[in-house]
Amino acid sequence: MSTKKWDAVDGVLASTAANWTGGLPIVGDNIEFDADSAAHNCTWDLALALGSFTMTADYSGTITQAASFSVTSYSQAGGTFTGNTGFTLTDSGNFNGSPTIDTVNLIMNGAGTTITFTSRFHSLTINAAVTATTTFETINFTTGTAGVFTIANGVAITVKPLILFSWTTWTNAGSITRIGDGTLNIVFYDADRTLALGIINCPLRIYALVSAESSLTLTLSASVVLGSTLLVNSDHATNTMTLDLSALNCTLSATDITIGTRGIINGRGSVITCNGTFDSSAGAFTQGTSTLIMGATGNLKCAADGAYNLRVAEGVTTTLTAALNVYKDLRVVGTLTRGANTVSLLGAGEQTVSGYPDTAITVNSTGPVIFLDCAHHPIDTTFTAGACVWIRLPGYSSYYTYGNLSISAVSRKPTAFQDIDNGSGTLTLDVETRCKDLKTSAGATTVQSAGVQLGISGKINTIGTLTINTASKIERGIRAFGFPFAVCLRPVNQVKGWGDA
Repeated sequence: MSTKKWDAVDGVLASTAANWTGGLPIVGDNIEFDADSAAHNCTWDLALALGSFTMTADYSGTITQAASFSVTSYSQAGGTFTGNTGFTLTDSGNFNGSPTIDTVNLIMNGAGTTITFTSRFHSLTINAAVTATTTFETINFTTGTAGVFTIANGVAITVKPLILFSWTTWTNAGSITRIGDGTLNIVFYDADRTLALGIINCPLRIYALVSAESSLTLTLSASVVLGSTLLVNSDHATNTMTLDLSALNCTLSATDITIGTRGIINGRGSVITCNGTFDSSAGAFTQGTSTLIMGATGNLKCAADGAYNLRVAEGVTTTLTAALNVYKDLRVVGTLTRGANTVSLLGAGEQTVSGYPDTAITVNSTGPVIFLDCAHHPIDTTFTAGACVWIRLPGYSSYYTYGNLSISAVSRKPTAFQDIDNGSGTLTLDVETRCKDLKTSAGATTVQSAGVQLGISGKINTIGTLTINTASKIERGIRAFGFPFAVCLRPVNQVKGWGDA
C-alpha cells in the first residue's frame, strides 16, 4: 500500500497515470490532494477499493465523481467534492467532510466510526454502528423527489443534529439515539412523505415549517417505538401537520404524546401506547377505531374527540385533567382518577366498560353499554332515554340490566351459573340464553322472543312482567308470576353448546 498524490492540469481523468505522483492508484492505495495538487481539478473515474481519501486544507480544486468507489476513511478539509447521484461512495471508516449539496450517495459500513459533515447528501445508508455529528445541528437531505435515508436492520446510530429534513424515503430498521440533551426534529416543508421511523431513543418533534407550502402528512410505513416524548404540530399560521398511522395500522409508542397547535394524529385502527401523559387538547386526535393504552402513570387530556378504545394498564394511575369522551370500550385495570371531570360514553354501537372503579359515568350512546366486573352500581350511572346498560358486578353472579336492551345485541351472555336481573325497562331475550335465576323487578318487562330457547338452572322470580313465547328448559321452580307463559318442565334434549356465549 502506498500514497498517491494528484498533480495534474485541470479537468483530466484520474485514470490517466501521468497525472499522479507515484503512479496510477491501485487497490488499497491512500489518495491525497494537498498543496502540491493546488487548484487542479480531477474527474474521479476509478472504481477501486482504496485506503484513505484525503483533501487537505491546502487543496482548492474540485473532484468530480464519475465512478463508484470505496475508502477506509474520508477526510475533507479543503477543496470541493462533487458527487454523482448515479454512483456511490462507500466508507468503512470515519467520514469527515462537506461534499457538494444533494449529490453524494454515501454508504457507511464501519462499526464504531463517526460521520461529521456540514452539508446534505442525496442518500445516506448506515450499515453499522455510527456516530453522526454536524456543526450546524442539521442532517439536511434532498427535498423534492430525491433523498434516501436508510439504517440497516439492528444497527444503532447516535446523532447530534437537532433537525432531520423530510426525505423521500426513510427506512430505520435499527435505532437512533441523540447525543446529549435536546429534541430530534423531523421537518416538513414542501411535500408529504411515507417513512419508516423505527426506534428513536430521544425526544422527537414532527412539524411543518412556518413557510410550509401546504398542509402536510407523514404516513408511517412501519411501527414506531419512541423511547421518549413525541410532539406533532405545525408552525405555519394555517397549514396542519399530520402523523398518519396508515392503512397498515402501524403501532406507536412513546412516553408523553402531545398533539400541539395545528397538529393531527390519525389513529386509524392502530394501537397507541402512551407511557406518560397524553394531551390532544391543542390539536386533533382522529381516533378512527384505534386503541389508546395508558401504559404508565400520567395525565390524560383530550379534546372532544376523546378516544375510541381506552385502556389503563395494571399498576398505572391515569389522572384526567379534562372531561373524557369514550366512543367504544373503556378498560381500566389500573386506576382512572377523574376528579371533577366527567366520563361520557358516546358510541353508536355496543360499548364495554370493565374494571372502572370510579363512580359517576354518563351514558349518551345509542347502543347497549356493558359494564363487566366494575365497582359500579346503577345509581352511579346516568343514561339518556334509549340507552341500555348491562352490568356484571365483581363478586356477584348477577347480570343487571337497566334501560331497554336486546340480549342479541350483547356479545357477552351469562352462563348457566349466573343470574339475570332486569331492574328497569324492557329486556328482550332474542337469542338463545342460559342463566341461573331470572328476575324481573317491578315496572320492568322481560320478553322471550318466539323461537328462542331459554335455559334456567335456578328459578324465575318476577314482580314485573315476564312473557315466555317458546317452550324452554327450567330445572327448578317458578315463583310469583302474573303473565302469559309456556314452559317445558321436563328435561329437553338440546344440541351441544346450546345457550353458550
